[in-house]
Amino acid sequence: MFCNKCGTPLPEGATHCPRCGVIATPRNGAPQEEIPTHLLRSILVTIFCCLPLGIVGIVYASKVSSLMTSGRIDEAKAASESAGKWSLWGLVLGLVSGILWFLIQVAASMAATA
Repeated sequence: MFCNKCGTPLPEGATHCPRCGVIATPRNGAPQEEIPTHLLRSILVTIFCCLPLGIVGIVYASKVSSLMTSGRIDEAKAASESAGKWSLWGLVLGLVSGILWFLIQVAASMAATA
């Protein structure tokens, strides 16, 4: 069992943490670090920028929480990194294609008035 505050392993029957001295109710399992899911960014990229890459980001982002719950931390980190990469590439691709579309429209309107 581990301390709720600092994550130090507690001996059986301990009421105080030997490291931080906090009276804590022990919890089972190792302390878990916070791993970002990138779900919100993936959803926004899907809606506003690039549908295919955003969907792949959502799929990876949705795996992070379940992998964390099952204790597969390394796989959760890998899924988080993949979700971040896919959503970032979707954002970049969406922005580049939006800028190109704008430039083509400006060129077409200038050609039509000339």
